[in-house]
Amino acid sequence: MKNCEETLGDQVIVEKILRSLTPRFDHMVITIEEMNLSSMKADELQCILEAHEHRLNERSTKYEKNK
Repeated sequence: MKNCEETLGDQVIVEKILRSLTPRFDHMVITIEEMNLSSMKADELQCILEAHEHRLNERSTKYEKNK
């Protein structure tokens, strides 16, 4: 898109990222969409999603150890 000199605002980029996520993140997508997306940047979204993924991985590891 940059090669075609098309510029996208942060809100459009965030929305595109949210649409591309797997069903594993559906509940996070809903929560994030209820926030003010117009002020969110892609970097902020990435941090939120990485933190959530880290929590999910920790929980699944603890669950596997308790079996």
